Amino acid sequence: MQYGPEVECGKDRPNYFLTATDPALATNHQLSLNKELLTSGQYHFIVKSTDSGGNTALSTDASFSVNTIEVKAKVINQEDKSVKGAKVTLGCSSGTTDQNGQTTLKNVPALKKIEGTVEHKGKKTTIMADTAALAAASTPGQLTFRIKTSKSPLLAVAAVLGALSLILLSTGYIIRRHNMGLGLKPGPRAAAGEAPAEKIISPSSSQTPSSVITPTAPPPVDPTDKLKK
Repeated sequence: MQYGPEVECGKDRPNYFLTATDPALATNHQLSLNKELLTSGQYHFIVKSTDSGGNTALSTDASFSVNTIEVKAKVINQEDKSVKGAKVTLGCSSGTTDQNGQTTLKNVPALKKIEGTVEHKGKKTTIMADTAALAAASTPGQLTFRIKTSKSPLLAVAAVLGALSLILLSTGYIIRRHNMGLGLKPGPRAAAGEAPAEKIISPSSSQTPSSVITPTAPPPVDPTDKLKK
């Protein structure tokens, strides 16, 4: 028998670097594996058997687990709210959270430090867990992982509008300061909902422009004035 730990999840051909043999010519065999070389997790193995005539048969790949546990995981966001649809992976076991942000992972190696990921809406977050402590606990526990999720579209729009309002207010303040520096005074403000009044000056027909002079006729000459002289 050749066996070895699962180095890469889902790998078609694991590395069978450990060996256990039984030289007896029998149809049923019992093998003791070297426990000192085993760690927690999933193992793959194949069995090779040869009969007295030298005929050899090879089995297909099979697997067994060593010191694995079932893990209940919960995913929350930065506001401590449950995250639905997040994919949690620990070792080679994975699950997707429900509406309560919970999922159950099976055959997770019981290790002091196991690395995994939480994937949500295309964003992957690396996580670390102590599943050995979880396995040693007297009562089943739950692992909680916090990830940072994006804000909702409505909140994002509100944030943009708030920033735009702040820019407009700042621009108005700068313009007022500039006008004050030039000695310009702001005009009277119209009442709320009222358009600013227009001042229209219409020329009056009774008014004569001061630049126009009306000519007058000279006084008539008296012919007797010359005789008197």
